[in-house]
Amino acid sequence: MPTEQDSNELGYDPAHARIKAFRDSLRSLNDESDKFQACVDMRNDLLDEQTDLSVLTASIEEVMEEECPQYKESKGRWTCSSDADAKQWKRFVDIANAGASLKKKCLAPLIKVGAFWHADKVQYYGWASTGWKFCKLLGTAATRNPDWAEALVKLNQLILRRIVDGQPLRDCGNLLAQVDLIDLAAWQNKDTFVKKGHNGYTLTCDPISDSQLPAGYAFDRYGLIRCKEVAAQSQPTIQADETCSVHQPESLESDVSMAAPTRLVPNNAMVDVIAVSVPSTPPNAQTSGGSASSTPLTTPPQSPSNISIVEHPENTQLTSHAASPDITALSEADTSQTPLRTSSRLRVQPDRKPVQSIGRVPPSTRKGGSQSQKRKASSGQETNCVCTCTDTVSPKLLSAIEHLQQTNTREDADIAAAYRAQRDALCPRHVKLYALWATTGILLSQQSRDGHPLSASKRPTSYTEDSSFPYQATKRRRLSLPTQLSQSSSVIGERNSSDDRELVFVSVPEDKTEARPFHHIATDVHFRDQVLTQLEQKTAQNKPCKTWGELNAQGMHALLSRARQPATTGTESGKEAYFSTSEEAERRLEAHAALHGPIITENQQQFRWDSHKGRPIEQFFRRMGNSGRSVSVQRSSLSLQQPSFVPMRLGIVRDIFVENKISQDPLNVLDLRNPLPRSILPSFLMGEDCQLLSRIRDTILEGTTAERCSAPVAEWNRWRDDEDWALLAQGGAQTLTHQDACGKATWLTVQEGQVGFGWLSRPSEEEKRCWSSDPNAFEGGQIRFVVLRPGQTIYFEAGTIHFVFRLEQDQTLLLGGHIMRWSRIGAWIQIVLNQLRFPDATNEDLLPLAPAYVKAVAQLLMEQTRLSQSDQLVSEEVIAEFFRIKKASYLKSIRSGANTIIAIRSRNAEKK
Repeated sequence: MPTEQDSNELGYDPAHARIKAFRDSLRSLNDESDKFQACVDMRNDLLDEQTDLSVLTASIEEVMEEECPQYKESKGRWTCSSDADAKQWKRFVDIANAGASLKKKCLAPLIKVGAFWHADKVQYYGWASTGWKFCKLLGTAATRNPDWAEALVKLNQLILRRIVDGQPLRDCGNLLAQVDLIDLAAWQNKDTFVKKGHNGYTLTCDPISDSQLPAGYAFDRYGLIRCKEVAAQSQPTIQADETCSVHQPESLESDVSMAAPTRLVPNNAMVDVIAVSVPSTPPNAQTSGGSASSTPLTTPPQSPSNISIVEHPENTQLTSHAASPDITALSEADTSQTPLRTSSRLRVQPDRKPVQSIGRVPPSTRKGGSQSQKRKASSGQETNCVCTCTDTVSPKLLSAIEHLQQTNTREDADIAAAYRAQRDALCPRHVKLYALWATTGILLSQQSRDGHPLSASKRPTSYTEDSSFPYQATKRRRLSLPTQLSQSSSVIGERNSSDDRELVFVSVPEDKTEARPFHHIATDVHFRDQVLTQLEQKTAQNKPCKTWGELNAQGMHALLSRARQPATTGTESGKEAYFSTSEEAERRLEAHAALHGPIITENQQQFRWDSHKGRPIEQFFRRMGNSGRSVSVQRSSLSLQQPSFVPMRLGIVRDIFVENKISQDPLNVLDLRNPLPRSILPSFLMGEDCQLLSRIRDTILEGTTAERCSAPVAEWNRWRDDEDWALLAQGGAQTLTHQDACGKATWLTVQEGQVGFGWLSRPSEEEKRCWSSDPNAFEGGQIRFVVLRPGQTIYFEAGTIHFVFRLEQDQTLLLGGHIMRWSRIGAWIQIVLNQLRFPDATNEDLLPLAPAYVKAVAQLLMEQTRLSQSDQLVSEEVIAEFFRIKKASYLKSIRSGANTIIAIRSRNAEKK
């Protein structure tokens, strides 16, 4: 009976020739490491092909659903049918669903790469087919190195190092390896790059010349090193002194094999998803052959006579090809007609060469696509280069919108406002460009704004994250925040064009799609490293601390030096943090579920700031009213011989924050009431198990009545409003490790700025005891951290040992609150007892609140015992355990804690 190998050799396998060629190639290699490398290359090629096919299938399936009503109607019936044809359709849909999922994951980083390095490179190198992990690394590398000329020099240094080390380059479109992207992301600025470790190396940021290239290698169209045969296929051979037009086909015939990338991404692979999301055009060039809505992943439609306009690559020190003179390819119909008016920007296009298209580009299957192609063919004109706007339209407006600028400036905002009335006079093409410019260009502008140097007086744009480009695959709700954070965008809400002349924000239609927050690992680490750098400048070696700021800086530096990112994947028992949707967060807060770390969600706040009234911090103070009141404020400059806080008038605090300057003595306001409606409570915390604190409040204040609360002032003095509050801080304010008092769980929602949040992950009982005895001296345990962005909410359980850190340039506003859970009463009483034994573990005094809380909980549990078992929120075992602990330990802890607190207060009074 023939074996599987025999079957392949006999040609039964449809890929017989390819299999045989691969087997022969392996047998021709003597070195085992070379054989394994060949296996790696084949694996990568096959996976790329599978990715291409699944993404193409997803796009084709979308077209079927849009254009074929019968397909859409039949789709739902195939899952329940055993018919052979239905099984084929089900298999097709499954592949399409997998491709759609991949498209969604790869979309955000690829859009970002297209915005930074230009869309043509995304298509040319086939990056859309490289998989999620590669796209993610590529997006990070592009964000860290947005200038292609600089990134090109670094990539060539990294590629050359691999060649010298004996690692051959791939001969397909994408020649980059994941290790290249990891190193590029770590190589910032133009400094020398040093990679440590056993196989470490050092590279300089110097361009590589032709003479430095090893034999068999050359530069490709965009200046990257690759095999000479592959590079030659991608280089146009038309010389600078040649004149090219549609009247000279003979000059193009010999170059057919030289004009296209070596690898073609499936047409329309991800086009439909991002057709109106990102400009594919470089910031200084409008591609004539592409449509107005082309993207990094589209293939430009063919122009008349099978001629497409191809831009020259950017001028770099690595490209030795001479630039051609200005050439404009026109059809015969164009030359015989009086040219229509074009904008000034179209009249000064950069150098371009018409090159015959390689391979047929199928026309769009979208509605209207075929009609568009017919219009182009019948007119004989390159409609992309000609506009039919009326003479009333200002050339300045046309010039501004044609490039979908990636750096919206004050001038662009002025243009949008000044020429708003001329929108109706735009031609259809410019209407589309105007819409793209007004919706996507303004968000892309933040990539350049965030690169500005810090100002010494005015707070600069806040730290830029890389993985959260404004165009994420996950949709966001209306008025929720773009994830690219800057001075204008690091808030919840929209910006009104008339109030902020630097950016024009356009309303985004509401989208109810649930979003899971993205864990930006590399960005969070960079944020932490920036804070560490700033702290190092403040901490003097072997110098005793004299102020609270020095103590906080020293302690925070020690914490962040040990901090690592949490585990968020793998088994549930191994996770240290949970990035969750609202529904997932609700499930994790079910009574039986165990939590091993904080929950991070987003878009859980119903309240939205008014986009017409300034920053959230400004609106917050406006809602506070009565600026003559006082508030306790922590100041870094206060001596350790004094309390860490002083009372300040609210009006003074407001003026400092509204002025928005970087401060060497940052304010940290930790006890500020919430002036906003009660709609700030995250939706996933509205379950009955999370309402114990509200019941305690009612028990303390209302007694035996169920009517509206009318408790006397004396009773209110026994209660602290902990269900919601605000945290306000200037950049650089740090809060060291502590537990929240009285065993309460906590939620925080970021309104403005970025906030680093750290915690002690899964501490043992011994680690808890050691930390409680001296929190600032504790050096054990596993420190974890994340960075929270505006619109994100973090929830952490009672007893969590946590800390907060900030960059110097970012003011922050957080709304937060406490809850208590019925299902955690047993753990709660233990936490309260420990805090009474170690008062320094908390950020607030426990007395006289703790006795009132314990008494109220005891009363509520007694009520639970009188309910039927089905109505009880707490099991009888938990109730019995609570009263046992209360009886055995509580009174002793109260007395011990009270004596400790009195002793601490006495010492502070003596120092004072």
